[in-house]
Amino acid sequence: MNEEIVRYGTKWDMIAQRLLYIDEAAMLNHMYLEEGKPISEIATALGCSQITARSRLIAHNIPTRSRGGPQIKSKVRYHIRLLDQRWFRMASVTEIAKVLGCTEHAVYRYRREL
Repeated sequence: MNEEIVRYGTKWDMIAQRLLYIDEAAMLNHMYLEEGKPISEIATALGCSQITARSRLIAHNIPTRSRGGPQIKSKVRYHIRLLDQRWFRMASVTEIAKVLGCTEHAVYRYRREL
């Protein structure tokens, strides 16, 4: 079992070195914290699942962000308040989401609260 853990860690270190990082921790730290990439993007770049990418972040004590990234409720609410409220009530959810750069779900959620 210990051999599997060592091989597992070594595999990721080799991938990191191939991408010109010192080790796996440095690679994940740079991609996730410094570049702000989402776990899905990291998983794609490393050729693994999102669950595996997330578990590797946790294994290196890298704090993970909540789901949804930049679509924090307060940020979306702030931008919605800046819109003309008449337009906001008449425009389609898709149009509003495009203008705000958020998901349609975020717009639906805010409309329900009104």
